Amino acid sequence: MKFFNYLVIAVVIGVVIFGFTMIGTPGHARKLRFDEARISNLQSIQSEVIYYWQKTQKFPETLSILNDISRYGGIYSYSVPVDPQTGKEYVYKINSPEEFMLCATFDLSSEDPWATDRTVPKNGYEYESWDHEAGSQCFTRRINKDLYKPLTTPEVIPSGKD
Repeated sequence: MKFFNYLVIAVVIGVVIFGFTMIGTPGHARKLRFDEARISNLQSIQSEVIYYWQKTQKFPETLSILNDISRYGGIYSYSVPVDPQTGKEYVYKINSPEEFMLCATFDLSSEDPWATDRTVPKNGYEYESWDHEAGSQCFTRRINKDLYKPLTTPEVIPSGKD
């Protein structure tokens, strides 16, 4: 009977260890979620910076300017996200009239076996990478004037009907 009890304990410990090697520890999973949220936030900020550029043909001087922008006749207003773990603002820098940079500090490398693919299709034909190392990482984005044409017509307010 003792042998059976030890065997069951050994199997349970083995299953737990195997589970951690297959899905990672809870702390590792938490770091992955924070990094995925950072990428999502940076993508959102990038989208709003590009929208601002399309409307004004210049970049916002600071990200806080994006908080004052409303779309669709005031139905939608944007709130610039902050780092989900630290609550700090992301770094934003204008490199040139057509190039800007967004920076964040990541817990893990995107090469981590449990990280999701961060190559994002844009309009079906152009790709941008969100690959990063652990630590501080910046992503440089350049306005593609063929892809992002200046907006000169008023926005259409969605009707809510499909």
